[in-house]
Amino acid sequence: MEQSPCLFGGSYGECLERFSSRVGRAREGYLRFIKEGEGQGHDERYYETVDQRFLGDERFVKEIGKKVGEDREVEPKMRRVKFSALLNAIAEQHGAEAKTLVQAGRQRQWVKTRSMLVYMAREYCGMTVKELGKRLNRDPSIISRLYSAYTGSRDSVTESRLLRKIGQ
Repeated sequence: MEQSPCLFGGSYGECLERFSSRVGRAREGYLRFIKEGEGQGHDERYYETVDQRFLGDERFVKEIGKKVGEDREVEPKMRRVKFSALLNAIAEQHGAEAKTLVQAGRQRQWVKTRSMLVYMAREYCGMTVKELGKRLNRDPSIISRLYSAYTGSRDSVTESRLLRKIGQ
């Protein structure tokens, strides 16, 4: 008779071995484990998907891809970043105040910084050109130009630093 799978995958015997080599202690350990998790409620990280095929982090996705003979690269989707967090991080990184980057007017010294903000807000916050135009007090056509200008000369080192800073 085939044994049923447990929460960790595998048979119940394999599952219980994770808690103890002695059956009685293993069952007690498993029950403690289940009770500890009962009050935690919904945890969004367990519902994050990568390419809508695998549930897990980047390491897990790569491991499974090797096992199933995945021949194309699977890129994990980034969680959305809050615009306010991105704005504050970019302002701090470039020695500016957040309000300086979003106020109307032509402050040429902030064009490159605003370009990075526009690019990252589009890519990591999922904002539209129209939304960014409103937030940055600029015409959407200017937002498009800032995005294009930054795309041609991205600073991936600073981008990575900023994403780590805001928890990506």
